[in-house]
Amino acid sequence: DGVLELSEAEDLFSTAPE
Repeated sequence: DGVLELSEAEDLFSTAPE
């Protein structure tokens, strides 16, 4: 279940300000 963690991280990076 590492994909879920990656997905969550991607979401965080996507919402993170530049």
